[in-house]
Amino acid sequence: MNADDAIKPTGAHYAVYLNFAAALEVRPGFAALGADAYFDESGALLAIARSGQLFTPQGEQGSPPTCEHRWSWGQWERECTGATVGWLHAKLAFRSTLMAVVTFVDHLYGLHLTVANAIVTANVEEIEPDHPLRRLMTPFGYRSEAVNYNAAAVLVPEFGMVHRASPLTKAGLTALFDHANKTSKGLTWQTIPADR
Repeated sequence: MNADDAIKPTGAHYAVYLNFAAALEVRPGFAALGADAYFDESGALLAIARSGQLFTPQGEQGSPPTCEHRWSWGQWERECTGATVGWLHAKLAFRSTLMAVVTFVDHLYGLHLTVANAIVTANVEEIEPDHPLRRLMTPFGYRSEAVNYNAAAVLVPEFGMVHRASPLTKAGLTALFDHANKTSKGLTWQTIPADR
């Protein structure tokens, strides 16, 4: 946990900070991503912070907007009351942000476009075809080139599948991949204990 986290609840031992995603630009009609989750020592969820507000399971749960339709002067009229933002909204925002970060940053960018690409490039360009190390590594990178090529052509570009499956605009996607590039600087070829 960050020592300078002013909003953390009492008893919080762990935190998952995903509020950086609140700065990512989204298309009209979509809610912004971003939320931080706090857990106690046993891993139980204590609270979620979103937009500078702390939500807890014991607090306001929230409610969707309610709409009433009525016939007036030969046409239907619709009158709606706004939603109440609460715990359920904060949970949805955190889960959605977590899904986006794990899928786009960790999996697509980190695993496919960074690590797998480096392994197959080194394997093909630097090791002779009959070398035992190349024969050992080949099954682990099998078809990575084709998968990464398809990802670059179908998933990543503007109006591609990632763009259509997320609320992010082109600028939001660019900012997300810039963030992924900065945070992936920690991807090093070390054991986990040595990296810590």
